[in-house]
Parts: sequence; C-alpha cells; structure tokens
Amino acid sequence: MLEGYRALGYYSSEIPFSVVKSDEDVLIASAVGEHSFYIYDTARLNLAYMSKYIPEKILWIEASADGFVYTAHSDHKIVCWKKMHKVLEFCGHQNEIIKFIIGGDFVFSLAEAGEFIAFNRKNGSIAKKMTMPGTVCTFMHPITYVNKLLFGGEAGSDETEEETVQDTVPGLL
Repeated sequence: MLEGYRALGYYSSEIPFSVVKSDEDVLIASAVGEHSFYIYDTARLNLAYMSKYIPEKILWIEASADGFVYTAHSDHKIVCWKKMHKVLEFCGHQNEIIKFIIGGDFVFSLAEAGEFIAFNRKNGSIAKKMTMPGTVCTFMHPITYVNKLLFGGEAGSDETEEETVQDTVPGLL
C-alpha cells in the first residue's frame, strides 16, 4: 500500500515553481504566499532554505544551476538571491513583469505591453531593450533552439513593426 510522504503544494502559491540541478542536488524553488520563497532539496523534500519576508509581492521565481534564485517583484525589479541574501537587482522595466528566464549570462524578461529586456547576469546592466508588437504574453527557450527565444501572443497588425522585430531579435542572441 502506498502512502503520501510529503506534499509540496501546501506551502506554495499559484506562481509556477522552478526545478534546477545544482551540483549533485536537485532543488525546487517555490514562492510561498506573496512575500517569501522556499528552496527544497528533492532527495527527501527537505526544506533547505527559507527567505525572510519580502515587502514587494513576488510575481515569478527562477533558480539557476549556479545556486542563485531570481524573483520578479511588483515594483518592476528582478532580484538575485544567494543563500537568501540579496546579491543584485535588475531594474529597467516600466510595467509589471509577466515572466523571465535565465539563459547563460543573461536574464530575459518580459513585462506587460510587450516590454522585453535582456539583462546581463553578472552586473545587472541592460544588454538589450525593446517593445514587442502586438500582444505578447509569454516566451520560452526550447533546448533544441540554440540562441533563440520563442514568443507567444497575438500578432501586431502593422507589418513594419513585425519586420523591425525580425531584424532586431536575431542580433540580440
């Protein structure tokens, strides 16, 4: 007979969790409520780290293989954490952040109104900033697409805007 051992869902929010392999451990970063996050070790679902109270609302969370945790906040910033200590802030968005992903030396971030920014992970500077035409609501980096991002949403009605994005995005990556 099988019985439940531990449940992660009791201490999480509607924000998708992030799973990452760090050294020999597989870790889960999960937002808890709106103002804190937990890091779990998946070997036994033990709580490895617990953040302190964060005044800004957490909108998105990602973990990276080098041990950093990144959270997007309601004040239009992305914060980098190392063992629960704030290391770096990524500023530049004028709108609320929808989603971001970690890719190599960059943090790729999408905010409302199609505002897209590529931040340098090492120093927090803006590597590229642009506004996507139409209504872009999500994006992803498929593993098999080397140096490419796929954006999803409704296409813009102006052909000149679409040409501008096609010319700009390949130069970004």
